[in-house]
Amino acid sequence: MFASSLKDEYESTFTHPSLNKNDKISTVAVIYGANSSGKTGIISALDLMRDHILYSHSQGIPERRIPNNPFKLDDKSINEETSFGIDFAIEELRYRYEFSYVDNYIINENLYSFTNGRKTKLFEREKQDFSFGRSLSGQNKLIASVTRGNSLFLSAAAQNDHKQLMQIFSFFEKITLSTNIKDLRLSKKRKLDDRAITFLNLIGTGIVDWRAKKIEMSKQNLKIKDKLVQLFTELSNDLQYKVEDNGDDEVILQFAHKARKGEKYFDISDESAGTQHLLRLLDPIFKTLDEGGILIIDEIDRSLHTQAVTAIIEMFLDKEFNKNHAQLICTVHDTNILNCKNLRRDQIWLAEKNADNGSSELFSIAEIKTRKGDNIEKAYTQGRYGGTPSGSVDLWLSLLKDHMKSSSKENTK
Repeated sequence: MFASSLKDEYESTFTHPSLNKNDKISTVAVIYGANSSGKTGIISALDLMRDHILYSHSQGIPERRIPNNPFKLDDKSINEETSFGIDFAIEELRYRYEFSYVDNYIINENLYSFTNGRKTKLFEREKQDFSFGRSLSGQNKLIASVTRGNSLFLSAAAQNDHKQLMQIFSFFEKITLSTNIKDLRLSKKRKLDDRAITFLNLIGTGIVDWRAKKIEMSKQNLKIKDKLVQLFTELSNDLQYKVEDNGDDEVILQFAHKARKGEKYFDISDESAGTQHLLRLLDPIFKTLDEGGILIIDEIDRSLHTQAVTAIIEMFLDKEFNKNHAQLICTVHDTNILNCKNLRRDQIWLAEKNADNGSSELFSIAEIKTRKGDNIEKAYTQGRYGGTPSGSVDLWLSLLKDHMKSSSKENTK
């Protein structure tokens, strides 16, 4: 999320005390690419990394294989190690955290901090051999002794209330992914953000208010639910880390629309697919803008009008809305978004699949020779940057017609 040295306006970037004064950080990264180019793979990788950190100690099982998702187009990848690394900043410090694993054990795990470019070790790990830097206080050796071979030390430290590392753990806990955003069911104590209703009203959905309706469940259905939660919890040991039971105290949302006389309330199932998608996103969007942190959304433009998506992105680009340096990472297909007035060239990323081996490459338009004022949308749709399907619509249809004619002749014979 570092901004490049391009001479674009810096309205949608910010500085950080842990970095050089000339370094700028982006608040937005939009990722384009053809279908199956690897966009969702990027989101899935971030999701898996976060799950390991949050749940590997509390919900992992001794000796159990660590969840991974190897590159399936290369047979060697199945047996190779999986590695993650991330640079991030908290308050006035920059950190580097990395770990790798294979099968059912952690190969290495390291955490460093940086002050004025100087690297300081907090801890390093090679399998079950741990070493700690002087700057890391706390019961490190004791926590290391209870850290399983298939769980992360950072995850174990958080579960044992390590005060210094809890700050690092909390950073990952605050990362919100659209894949983890729950359905529109709220507990009685939790309320829908009123700004979401205002947003929906302003973009013309007709929604003017909301209310919560309690869901009544029979005793028989409650028993079935308990059994299903138990079953999925057992299955989750192989599939993922966490299955949540929100209890019996749930409500469903209903939304008011202006009618000829007064207002009419509709169940969420009566709303359009786009409105339902927006309702799921707007609550975490405003929460992230309020608190700072990172919001990651796969296919942000799914079932949404261009202007609605543009408004969401512009809120993260606008310093009046985004006072706490929240960051948005999203995948998108709608090329009209490239016309966002405050979207910088280094905030536009392309995922492109290698035609020879199926692997994906991620790069920014800032890495390509462009000029300020270029028509980015036109150049992208023409395929000048990459990250688009190979060939053209006319070519696809021509080849498809030839295939259909050939198949017809074979069937006639």
